[in-house]
Amino acid sequence: MSSSSSQPVASTSKRTLSVDRQLGADGSFTPTEFNGSDSDGYMSDDEKENNASFEKFVMGPVGAPGLRFPLRKYLSEAAFPDFGSPTRPPLLYLKTVPRAAQWPKFRHLVMPAGTRTLKEVVHFQSWALNFQIKEMLADYNAAKLALEAPLPGEPMSLEFRLPFDRIVDFEPRDLAFLDNIRNEDDMFILFKRYILDTASETCRFMHRAPPKSPLAESFKFHPANRLCPAHHARWDIYAMGPQHEWSTSIPLIVIYVPPWEFGTEDFKQLVALQKFDHGILDVLDRKTYVASDVLWAIAYEALRSGKGHKFVFTNYVHWAFGFFDNDYTQAIISDVREARLIDAHGRLAPMGPQKGHSVLEMLIFWMEYKHWVKFGPSL
Repeated sequence: MSSSSSQPVASTSKRTLSVDRQLGADGSFTPTEFNGSDSDGYMSDDEKENNASFEKFVMGPVGAPGLRFPLRKYLSEAAFPDFGSPTRPPLLYLKTVPRAAQWPKFRHLVMPAGTRTLKEVVHFQSWALNFQIKEMLADYNAAKLALEAPLPGEPMSLEFRLPFDRIVDFEPRDLAFLDNIRNEDDMFILFKRYILDTASETCRFMHRAPPKSPLAESFKFHPANRLCPAHHARWDIYAMGPQHEWSTSIPLIVIYVPPWEFGTEDFKQLVALQKFDHGILDVLDRKTYVASDVLWAIAYEALRSGKGHKFVFTNYVHWAFGFFDNDYTQAIISDVREARLIDAHGRLAPMGPQKGHSVLEMLIFWMEYKHWVKFGPSL
């Protein structure tokens, strides 16, 4: 369904979207073979029986938009849009490239040996992490959300932008944008508008927070390259929460590298069990120079000194989720998760063996859960 106005509209059965290439005042910026994922977080039969409205829950606050489909199913099954570019290879090819071109040496990131305290990377136990995500999602069930009946003709939220099973669909303007990602600027707009903004809206919905309320604003992401500035950077940093608080508190950062700048083997190196001896992360000068060392240095610099601990790495297709311990000597990180991709015709891209929760569910967990640091290496 399309709209006669410039704003996207929605119905109870189908979402249509439009893309504004210029982010608004609240989001403006100056751009500068893994396991797949699926959800084991559905409600049990008992939960569904106790929540008869599971399939038709809506949001409660007066004036806030409502939904007509199960949020947890959306988080599990919504897909990331495939995109085309006149200057880059197809995304389905890029997601299989082992190594991207070698990065330059970012001299301004070099520090005296001993400056960065990060010494090692260890792994979560996947079963424990998946169980806790399932528990968190169960807290936001239909009984908690369906507190008021929907108003006739009540629109769906306009910020749920990822396509999903005839409920959220693209209109021609979206498809024209997605088929012509010309440069990094377009790619970063796509990443924020479709993925990060959808995640922020999900958290707002879970908390029944009115749009633009302080709680809703606390879940929004903003470009944050100033946390670790670099000339000719191959990455972008997004940080969650009010920008005026970043000097003392950063709840979460997402470090995004375009898929043509970071391949599958690069990602394996990033999340591998490893130790950073002899000031490797300070001098950034291994015998074999690796981009993953740069990303670890960036995450450390952005969050150090107690400002924050949670981080996400992604190249759009592949994702990893982690945190630093209290003294920033150890990073604990998940295995690599692969995003489900869908093209303009509704065809899902092939994925590897599916494992655990979806990328969107993982991202919501990292944004939402307050006590998740219980997932230390002791598990």
